[in-house]
Amino acid sequence: MENRSHNIDTIGKDLREYAELRLELFKIDMVEKTSLALSSTIKYIAIGFLIALFVGFAMLGGAFWLSQQLGSYAKGFSLASLIFLALAFLIAITSRIWMPALRNSFINSFFDGLED
Repeated sequence: MENRSHNIDTIGKDLREYAELRLELFKIDMVEKTSLALSSTIKYIAIGFLIALFVGFAMLGGAFWLSQQLGSYAKGFSLASLIFLALAFLIAITSRIWMPALRNSFINSFFDGLED
């Protein structure tokens, strides 16, 4: 009888230790996933910023070129701003298509490997 009691106590302690270890593993896994998601987000923000900077300077150069061709800074920069407006409108219209895929990709990368 005493042997059974000892076994039950041992099993209880082992179970408690197992639960604590699983909780610790979950915490470590969440920290890893969060840091990976954050670093990935920062990387994509930096890439997006550099692309936006490139496009901005390219559009500025294009606006000056258009100004030279049209003979007026106002006309050249107005036409360049219309191009930007059309681009923004195109992005706004198509965001319904690519935004859910981007969001699902982010969520899947965050929760990948949590099945166990």
